[in-house]
Amino acid sequence: MARKDCFSYSDKNEYTLEIPVELAEKIERKSRKGSVPRNSSGKKPFNFMLIIRVLALAVFIVAAVMLAKRIYEYTKDIRYSEAQNRSIAVQSYTGPEVEKRETPVYPEFEGKTVETGRFDYPQITDSEKLTQFSLAYPDFVLWMFIDNSYVNYPVVQAENNEYYLRRNMDGEDNIAGTLFMDYRSDSADLRGHTIVYGHNVQNGTMFGLLKLYLNKSYYDEHSVIYTYNKDSVTMWKIFSAYETDTENYYIDTYFPTEDEYDSFLRKLKSDSAYDTGVEVDSGDDILTLSTCFLYSKANGRFVVHAIKTGVTPLN
Repeated sequence: MARKDCFSYSDKNEYTLEIPVELAEKIERKSRKGSVPRNSSGKKPFNFMLIIRVLALAVFIVAAVMLAKRIYEYTKDIRYSEAQNRSIAVQSYTGPEVEKRETPVYPEFEGKTVETGRFDYPQITDSEKLTQFSLAYPDFVLWMFIDNSYVNYPVVQAENNEYYLRRNMDGEDNIAGTLFMDYRSDSADLRGHTIVYGHNVQNGTMFGLLKLYLNKSYYDEHSVIYTYNKDSVTMWKIFSAYETDTENYYIDTYFPTEDEYDSFLRKLKSDSAYDTGVEVDSGDDILTLSTCFLYSKANGRFVVHAIKTGVTPLN
């Protein structure tokens, strides 16, 4: 027995071909095997693996774009900071060879009385350049420098503690923001409790290296902070460094009595990850550097506290 099947040999389908039943069935089986299987309704089944591959590719592309954007933002931030440094002729971070005058070692000062005479400090700028910078940026209050670190930045102060969180000094969107002083702090005389905030940037810029103060050896080599304005240089000696969170209100700036201020300072010192050997009491003005530290706590912070140990005119 043979079964007739029709094969098109021309557009008019005018020829037919007789083939054996066995061969016809074999051809049909191969045809079914090569085709996409269908369910009972005749529709193609849902291809989960294809959807998973597409989603994975989409996630990869989005992650790559986000990473590229972050790298671009970091690079732009660094270039922006370097341009600011050049504008006031300060030295950019270059490692251990940063030129630095010999610095008096605490506690060479008499007691803890703030010295008004001259002391040695890193020569990174001068009064004329900082005056020009102040005219260009009205919110600028001081320049902060920690030798042999990335902390070599301007500090601004706004009417609140949000404006410069994600803005540069020109008011443009900037993922790293700008170092900014708490709006409650006394930017003119740096009396009482002065607080400066900055981001914990992963590439180490801004306040990204503050967490290294968890190590006493790092503290030993970076225990002095310098702040510059157009008239003077202030030296600060770090007395405490530690990890905490927002439940600890270390940013208090108002103290009704001297005893309350003294208790506040003693707590800051006792919270330190190690004993710095630097004493502090209610007669001291202090500087706090604060940054996010989200490695072990949801609202984690890393904090460095320093006392004012000297003020001298800026050359």
